Amino acid sequence: MTIKEMETMTGMERANIRFYEREGLVSPKRMDNGYRDYSEVDLQILLRIKLLRSLHISLDEIKALHDGSRDLAGTISRQIAKLDQEKQDVSYAQDVCNAIQEEKVSFADLDAKKYLDGINRAAQETGSSYFTVKGDELPQVFHPWRRYLARMFDIFLYRVLWSAFLAFAFHVNLAARSNWGNILDSFVAIGHLFDKYLFEWEC
Repeated sequence: MTIKEMETMTGMERANIRFYEREGLVSPKRMDNGYRDYSEVDLQILLRIKLLRSLHISLDEIKALHDGSRDLAGTISRQIAKLDQEKQDVSYAQDVCNAIQEEKVSFADLDAKKYLDGINRAAQETGSSYFTVKGDELPQVFHPWRRYLARMFDIFLYRVLWSAFLAFAFHVNLAARSNWGNILDSFVAIGHLFDKYLFEWEC
């Protein structure tokens, strides 16, 4: 079967099918023309994945089922327990909402600590993470080469400013300076840079 036929038969997007292929859950053969050739086994696996993901069973659990390191009965039992806990959490959240509604207070007058104390106690008793706030933070973007180039530019800029200060304030002949003088200038520039980022970190 072609990937288009698999899309029709599974109701999945092409990107999803290829994702599961990349994760090693299906292994279509390649035809002479280079196109993927999915088997009936691949189709059944994708349908099972779709069912279990619809039940909010994690991809890691599905991988473990696929490679035989876990059995379906145990996985379903754990998911039932998880759903039962979520049901209790949702019920408690609904009770809190009802209590807030009955108070008929404004946002400015809402006593949040009173309700948060109850939520924290409930979370500690059950070990639930339902009430944990996630995602309300700035995304961390890490590009080492950009950070390196930015630091090098900063050092160069501070070095130029320091040299200009020496030339205009103390009439230093920069062309006649020794290597030790140039090294000292570099350390001064790095020192200014360190102070700058230390201040930003503390703020």
